[in-house]
Amino acid sequence: MLTVALLLCGAGTSLLDPAAPRFFSSAAASAVVLLAATLAWRLRLCGGGDTKLAAAAAAWVGLSGLPTFAVATAFAGGVLSVTCYALSAAGARRAMRANLFAATALGPSALVGAPSPSRISVPYGAAIAAGALYAVLGGAR
Repeated sequence: MLTVALLLCGAGTSLLDPAAPRFFSSAAASAVVLLAATLAWRLRLCGGGDTKLAAAAAAWVGLSGLPTFAVATAFAGGVLSVTCYALSAAGARRAMRANLFAATALGPSALVGAPSPSRISVPYGAAIAAGALYAVLGGAR
């Protein structure tokens, strides 16, 4: 529900802009991100919540802000990933390295075993939010 509200607010905010194409830019950005993120979700590369959140956030940044949004999200995701990796237990880090090598060599469907309880998951929604915030607050300038 929160994602729908975020999407509607982003699209609605663009309607307040006297330039009508801004609304279409928001809608197109959401559609582009939704299609790309849905493909990633189908390939088991991200979660469904991340897919919806990224599409809703794209309504706020518009087409012109998508490159900045993507790079800022990737950067924030990298920082979060390294942090979560460093905070995980040694055994969990070994399992993550094995998964990384397996996924690199054989594709994402080759991931080994179940997640370890001592592994800290990456809260990628936080990276998406940080990327959107950066793009909305002037990172695209």
